[in-house]
Amino acid sequence: IYNNMAIMAYRQHNEESALRMYQKALDILREGSGEECPLLGDIYGNMANALKNLHKWNEASDMYKKAITILKGMVGAHHPKTQRVYSSFEEMLGNLDPTMSLAEDYNILGIEYLESLRDTRAAMRCFQDSLAIKRGLMGGLVGRVVARGSWERRLGGGVSRRGAGG
Repeated sequence: IYNNMAIMAYRQHNEESALRMYQKALDILREGSGEECPLLGDIYGNMANALKNLHKWNEASDMYKKAITILKGMVGAHHPKTQRVYSSFEEMLGNLDPTMSLAEDYNILGIEYLESLRDTRAAMRCFQDSLAIKRGLMGGLVGRVVARGSWERRLGGGVSRRGAGG
């Protein structure tokens, strides 16, 4: 019931309240099922989305990683739930200021694409974004990583790397 209440609060843009209810749902679920339940992955993904909306990037990143790990183990890397979390995580990463941890997150996501999904195109794009961020930092460039299009464009179309250090 807490999960449903959290979803309602999130839809009303009350992320703080949603996070409190998601945490209660997690506590109850862990008590009854341990860590072996796909619903945990869903809740972690939902918490990550709420944290993203609150601009708590590091916490959101940690939650996305937990969600991916659980969902990948429970329902598989190609399952639509897992794919939605990958998509949300990449969207968040594409809109952040460049930092070394951001570059590392892109690297980790690229490895996930390569190892779990066997998607070399998506992996290569993540690796290129990681490299572009690192080059920008090493070269003393200041600014934002500009999202180069939607998730669909990233996977399907040619993404220009000009001006991104490469």
